Amino acid sequence: MLKQIKDIGITKTSAENGDFLLLQNPSTSETYKITKENLLAGLLSDTTVVQPTTLLLLHGEGTNGGTSIIDSSSFGRTATRGGNPVTSTTQKKLETSSLYFDGASFLTFPASSDFDLKQNDFAVQAWIYPTSVSGSRAILDRYNSTIPFSWQFALNNGKLNFYIRNSSASGALLSLDGDTTLAINTWYHVGVKRINGVISLWLNEELDAISLVNARLNSSLVLTVGKQGNVSNFYYQGYLDELLFTKNGETLI
Repeated sequence: MLKQIKDIGITKTSAENGDFLLLQNPSTSETYKITKENLLAGLLSDTTVVQPTTLLLLHGEGTNGGTSIIDSSSFGRTATRGGNPVTSTTQKKLETSSLYFDGASFLTFPASSDFDLKQNDFAVQAWIYPTSVSGSRAILDRYNSTIPFSWQFALNNGKLNFYIRNSSASGALLSLDGDTTLAINTWYHVGVKRINGVISLWLNEELDAISLVNARLNSSLVLTVGKQGNVSNFYYQGYLDELLFTKNGETLI
């Protein structure tokens, strides 16, 4: 009986077309034959990966004090500068420069249905080097306190925060704070993502907070980098590098 066979020495490290495996269900003693073609077909079917749609990609590349800020996604969105956000070679995480926000500067990108996340998977990630972590410091948002289900990814008193306005725009549907307090003048890889309805915050590739709150994140607002969208307040202060905003597909951080 096949079920009586135990330790079998492995003498081959590659398969030929006529080779096969025999597997047996120990409960029913049913035996299954798996050919090389069967095995390869199964492996190939499992390796199909849906690539995410890159909505915004800011490498932060430019000259020191440069005012040309480029979206490197396939959309090539045009940035409108508020205040004086610039490229800087003073601090950078990757390549030769990063974006610098002086605490009174921001970027906006035109409203687009591409940004309507609905209940889809999404991810926002960036390298940040904050020079101030007090109060609320918006990194990326489509937020307005009067708009239901508008959202914001920010620092809140030194911790990562993801905020969703509720259905009546009277308060928070979700205000998810990370566990870790960030220091100033230090590079961090930060992110928020939603996979299958689960929202999580990430710090240096480690899980920092998680929530099961799910909502249709629709709005007609512009996309804002570096401050809260509807007010002249809550400015991010420091350096920012490799900002990536994606939806659907593999949203890895």
